Amino acid sequence: MTNTASLRTKAGRRASLLAGVLVCALLATGADAQAATRPTTESAGLNDPSTYGIDWDDVPTEPTKTVVKVTAENCLCDLTEGTCDANCCCDPDCDSNEKAQFTECATCVYDGANAAMNGKVCLPEGRSPPSLEYCLPSSTVSRVNLLSSSSLGVVTQQKADMSFLSQQLCIKDDNSASLGKYFLDPGFATDDILKSSVTLQSERFWNPVPAAASETQPKYRHNDTIGIVTAASGATLPGNKFVLPGATFSGVCGWTNVIGYNMPLPASAASEDATCLVPIDDTLGKSCTTLLNAKYLVNDLKLAKTPGSSATPTEAPTISSMKYRSRIGGKLTDLTGTGTVPDTTFTAGSGSGTKDTCNFAVVEAHYVITHDGSGSISSFAVDLVFADVMTSNRWSAVYTNPLADPGNPSSVRVKYTVSWKLSAETVVPRSGAPGYVVGAPLLAGTKDTSSGKNAVARLKDGLTIPGAGPDGRCSGNSKSTVRFGMSQSSSCAIPLSQNNLKTFCQGSGDKAVADYLYDLISVASVLGGTTPDKTKAPGSSVPLPAQLMDGLLYGTLDSNYDLSAKTVMVAAWANANYENIADWKSCDATDTTDCATELTAAEQLTKPSGDSAMSWDETTKTCKNVAVGVNIDVLTAKVGHLDHAQSKVQRVKVSWNLADWTYTDLIPRTDESPWDDAADSRQDFLLKSTVHFVEMAQDAPEGVKPASPPILPTLPADVFYPFLSAGPAGGRAAASAAWCVALVAAIFVAWVTARGDESY
Repeated sequence: MTNTASLRTKAGRRASLLAGVLVCALLATGADAQAATRPTTESAGLNDPSTYGIDWDDVPTEPTKTVVKVTAENCLCDLTEGTCDANCCCDPDCDSNEKAQFTECATCVYDGANAAMNGKVCLPEGRSPPSLEYCLPSSTVSRVNLLSSSSLGVVTQQKADMSFLSQQLCIKDDNSASLGKYFLDPGFATDDILKSSVTLQSERFWNPVPAAASETQPKYRHNDTIGIVTAASGATLPGNKFVLPGATFSGVCGWTNVIGYNMPLPASAASEDATCLVPIDDTLGKSCTTLLNAKYLVNDLKLAKTPGSSATPTEAPTISSMKYRSRIGGKLTDLTGTGTVPDTTFTAGSGSGTKDTCNFAVVEAHYVITHDGSGSISSFAVDLVFADVMTSNRWSAVYTNPLADPGNPSSVRVKYTVSWKLSAETVVPRSGAPGYVVGAPLLAGTKDTSSGKNAVARLKDGLTIPGAGPDGRCSGNSKSTVRFGMSQSSSCAIPLSQNNLKTFCQGSGDKAVADYLYDLISVASVLGGTTPDKTKAPGSSVPLPAQLMDGLLYGTLDSNYDLSAKTVMVAAWANANYENIADWKSCDATDTTDCATELTAAEQLTKPSGDSAMSWDETTKTCKNVAVGVNIDVLTAKVGHLDHAQSKVQRVKVSWNLADWTYTDLIPRTDESPWDDAADSRQDFLLKSTVHFVEMAQDAPEGVKPASPPILPTLPADVFYPFLSAGPAGGRAAASAAWCVALVAAIFVAWVTARGDESY
C-alpha cells in the first residue's frame, strides 16, 4: 500500500508563515520598493487551513459552559462578536455614540425598550415577551407566579368592571386546552399597526440603498455612502463613492455593491452577494482596466474620513497580506513582504505565454475599515489575492496536453468583502444569536491545545465538504461550505483512464489526488510544469474525499494532511465562543464520553475495510466500494417560545458514501480490442458528498393551560351547619338550601359593590 506523500511538503507552509511575520516591518520601513512578482513556478497542493487566531491569554484553564437562555429578549441581530452591528439597537457592543449614527428612518416608531430609537432603523430583535393580564381587584389576588421583570413574560393588571356579572365572568383570554395553539383573526388593522409592522420588518429581507450624506453633515450615519478622494490623474470609482463589484441578475459583475458606513459586505451570514463572475473573452481587456485592476481597488483608493467634498482622505489601504493564486488548482503562494502591490496590466495580441492575459488581476479583496465609533473613518486595510486571468483561446493554446481537456474557462469568479471595527476590536462573524440563521455557515473547528489549555481553532469557512473547481474537476482548494438548515450535495469529477482506475483500485497509485489532477493539465516549460506520466494514478491509502478535505473528519493520522485525526468540534449554538471550548461541547450527563457535537478521532471516518473494502473486477472493469464522498447527518432542534424559537445543533454523525466505478468509455474498433485505449482515454468519475439536516422529533410545546373553572363553585353540604342538616337523608335538600342562601348573599353583595368603587 503506497503512501500519497509524494509531493506534499511542509517547508512551503513554514516559509509562508515567516513571510507573514515580516510583513509589518517591510511595509513600515519601505525596505522593498519594487513591486511583487509572480512565482516562477507553480505546484500542486492544498492551501493552509484558514482559522481565526486564538489569544491563549483569554482562554480559561478550566472552561465552564455558558448557559444559553432562549427568551424573548435575545438579540437576534447581534451577528458579529466584538463590534457594533449596524442598526442593531439591542447589541451590547453599541454605545450611545454609535447608536446616534444609526440610519435615519422618519417612519420608524417603537414601543418599550426601543422607544428612544424612534426615527432610527432598528433591526429585528425577536418577539416581545408574552404578557399576562388579569382583571380582578388587587385585594383578591394572592400572588402571580411570574416576576413582573421576568424575561419570560410581562405581568400587568387591568382595572376590572365592577358590575356584578363582570366580576363573575371576567374573562381576559380563553386558555381552554381544547383549542390548542392557533392564530386567531386579529380583527381590524389600523394605520398605526401598519406603520409598526413596517418598522419591525425593516431590513429583514433586504438592505436599503445607502443614502448620500449632505455636504454640511459633520459625521457619517449608518448606511451613508462613503466618498473617495482621488488625485486629478487617479482612478475614480462610479459616482466618486466607495463601490465594489457585485453580481447583477445574470451573476456577471457590475458596480452594484455601494458600501454604506458601518455596513458589512456580504450583508448577512446567509448572503452570497460578495461574489460575481467576470467574463474573460471579448471583454477581458476592459475588465482588466476596471473591475480587476489594483489601481481602482487598492493603489489609488482613499476614503473620505467624513462626509463632504472637502473631507480629509485616509491613506491608501494598508496591505495586510498578498497572495498569488495558481492557474491550475488554486494553490496560494504568499507574496506578503516581497514588494509593493503590482500593477494590473493586460497583454493582448502577441507574446509567448502572456498573450490575451490580465496579469495580476485582483480576484479577491477583503477590506477591514477602522472607525472611531462617532461617525468618522480612521483607516482601512486589505487582504489581496491575485491571479493571471487568460482568455479561453489563450488558455487552450498554452495548456495543450493529451492527458486531459484543459477546460477552457469562460469566466473568473471574484470575491470582495468589507468588515468594520473600532481600533481595538477583533471582528468575528457569528451564524446567529443564539440560534442558527438558515443559510448561515455551520460553525466548526478543531480542538487545539497550548500550555494545558484547550480551545477551538475555528475554521473561517465553517464546516466544508469537497467541491468542484472552475472546470468541474475536484479541487482541494474549492470546497463547499455546509450551510445550516440546507440539505445539500456537492459533486466533482476525477478523470481516470482504465489503467488509472485499475491501479488506483488495487492500491498501487503513488500520487496525492491534488498532484494527480495538477499533472493532468500541467505542461512542460510553463511555470515549472513537466510532462506528466500517464501511467501514474492517485493513491488510495487515504480515501479521495479525505485527501481533498486535508484530513478533516478522517480519524487516521497522516502527516501529509494537517487536519487528520484532529478532534472536530461543531458549535451547538451559533454564537459559541471559540476560546471557550466548553461552549462547543454537548455531552451526556451520565456518559461524559458521548459528546454529540464533538467528533474525536475514534468517531471519525477510517479507510473502509472488510466487506466495504475496494476491490477490482477485471471482467466488468469495475472498482467496487469506492469512497466517493462523505455523508454528514446533522440533528437540529428548536428551543424557546413558539414565536421566538431558536435552532441549535443536537448531534452530528459522519459516514462514507460508497459507489462502484465502472469504466464504460469504450471506443469500438473493427481491427482492435475495444480496450486498446486503456492508457489514454479518460472517463470522468463522480465524487459526491451529502449533508442532511434532520429536525429532532420533540414533545409538544410545554405550556400551562388549566381546565376552565366552573362558573359556580362547589360548596360543602354542611356550610350552613347547624342551621341546616347535612345528614344522609337530607343531604340533597341541605345542599339546595345552601345554594339558596348563597344566592341571597350574592345579590346583597352585588347591591353593595355597585354603590362604590374599590380603589386600585
